[in-house]
Amino acid sequence: MGSGWLARRREEKEKKEYFFNKIDEAIENLEVPQLKKICLDIIGRTPKGLVRKDPKSGNEYQITDPITIDEYVWLLADSIQKELITLERIRDYLTNHKLVPNGFFTFESKTNDVTHDGSKKDEFTTIIETIRKEFKPERPTDEEHLQSQLVQFMRTQFKKEIQREAPARHNDKVDILLDNRFAFEVKLPSDRTALRNLMAQLEEYQEQYPLICAIIFNNEDLNLTNDINDYSERYKQKLGIPTIIISGNKRG
Repeated sequence: MGSGWLARRREEKEKKEYFFNKIDEAIENLEVPQLKKICLDIIGRTPKGLVRKDPKSGNEYQITDPITIDEYVWLLADSIQKELITLERIRDYLTNHKLVPNGFFTFESKTNDVTHDGSKKDEFTTIIETIRKEFKPERPTDEEHLQSQLVQFMRTQFKKEIQREAPARHNDKVDILLDNRFAFEVKLPSDRTALRNLMAQLEEYQEQYPLICAIIFNNEDLNLTNDINDYSERYKQKLGIPTIIISGNKRG
């Protein structure tokens, strides 16, 4: 195995530790009602009724009302350890619900390691994080309107060739192709079915464009937040495809 593989492993470890620390920092500033909602939305339950070992005495006890902040934090940490949820899921939830400021989770590698393509910085990750942090669209009327705003943003930010409706296999088209390498599929879903269909699209497009990212506008009028978070996690876990979620309201 080459040094590139070792470099990626080091950066993955560094990034995991970074997100652990940032999430710990974020939840320390939350109140019980916020932590309760996070646990219900992400895990589907609160700590009530669970058996926990007291960190001080070592004795086991059953959690009952009133549930403390420490017990909510324990449930989140225990769920991560058991791989019931991921750090990315909590990060995206905190970001999308504006429980942390913009750029709170921006990660900058300290190792300056090489990546799979031999570059000293993962350019695709940098582009994704720039869009996640800086792209603030006006209320879109539809997907085409959202795409147009994203293309305009890319032109000013990246100074690279941009192609809309780039040819893909099976006579299909990917929404945006940046620098002939980085593909973006933009969706403004109206229901869970659209998110499921997007997964099939991404899987097909990935064969031709390995560096692909889903950009989903979460129309807060539709109450799709949980479904969008669920499917973005599936795209990541099953396909290795990242998702940028932009929350707001659709125009009209």
